[in-house]
Amino acid sequence: MSLPRPRRVARPVYTGSCDSSEGNEPAPKRLKSTEVKKEPEIKMESAMGDQDATSSASNDQPGNPTTERADPVAQTPTRDDILSNYDVQICERGDLILKHDSTRYLVSAQVLRLASPILRKIINDDSPEVILFHQPTSAFVTVLYLAHFKFDKVPKVLTFQELVETAYIGHHFQVLPLLRPFVPNWIMPYSRVLLKVGFEEWLYTSWVFGMKREFIELAEKL
Repeated sequence: MSLPRPRRVARPVYTGSCDSSEGNEPAPKRLKSTEVKKEPEIKMESAMGDQDATSSASNDQPGNPTTERADPVAQTPTRDDILSNYDVQICERGDLILKHDSTRYLVSAQVLRLASPILRKIINDDSPEVILFHQPTSAFVTVLYLAHFKFDKVPKVLTFQELVETAYIGHHFQVLPLLRPFVPNWIMPYSRVLLKVGFEEWLYTSWVFGMKREFIELAEKL
């Protein structure tokens, strides 16, 4: 009995390199010592440019507080702006705004310094505006006109209350020499009511204006 002949088994054909650890996978390519593997570059310019453009567009939208915020330097009024904003012009070439209550007077700083030692301390060359509070208005304006030699603006007749207030302003700001030439005409209508009820402020007025006889007479009566 003859034995069957063994079948021939086909050997696998390897297409890769002999250095491969697995039969059908190619071996990795070896880099030379001078070669460096480059990482892929990511371009950020376009993205950043788009972001800046978006940010700029959003800032320009109406109602944005950043775009509506005013420049503080542009809002600060200049000296000329302040001096041009007045209600009453006392001096045509004034260089100072004297604010009293809600009224702004254009005056000369040098004239007021010469007229009043008190105002000389208050007025500052660095500021074109001075604010005064709680001063009788009519008497205060009368003193301003007298200091600037505007005698045609000075009232010839005063009410008794205005007379008392003028005495106060003259004493407070130490400008009595400006008032003295006008005092005799101002007090004349009230000389007969010196001792009457309701005119007790004659005591202060006569003391300020140096009316010695009237002051003693009223002081003895009181």
